[in-house]
Amino acid sequence: MIETILIAVENQRERMQPVIDHAAEMAAGLDADVVLYHVYEDEEFQSLLEARNIESADPDELARQNATVEAAAATLRESGVDFSVGASTGDPSDELLGYIASSDIDHVFVGSRRRSRTGKAIFGSVSQQILFETDVPCTLV
Repeated sequence: MIETILIAVENQRERMQPVIDHAAEMAAGLDADVVLYHVYEDEEFQSLLEARNIESADPDELARQNATVEAAAATLRESGVDFSVGASTGDPSDELLGYIASSDIDHVFVGSRRRSRTGKAIFGSVSQQILFETDVPCTLV
């Protein structure tokens, strides 16, 4: 039974919208809750702090202000889905896998970008690592 769905939120809103739409449809149909989870790479997080002229901030609070998270939240509200927002800093794959393992997540939605096999081998792929390293069912959009 699927009670909690995680959407791995990245910054590219256009690419994320199909992920959000599919997850919202599934969550609404199953009456499941959704966690919108965003990972800030360390440099990105520091840049955000500098841009806001602050020394520290709660990653969850910054994620609530992220344009893609806001768009996802609007879609989920329209679908009548309960959701929460979570965030962390560090390596996206490691952080997402750690959160999934330590939480009661029943299904994961991730987006994917088109990359060659060589590109994936050189640059890595967050979605590929999640698919291969978690025991939780995943939907790749």
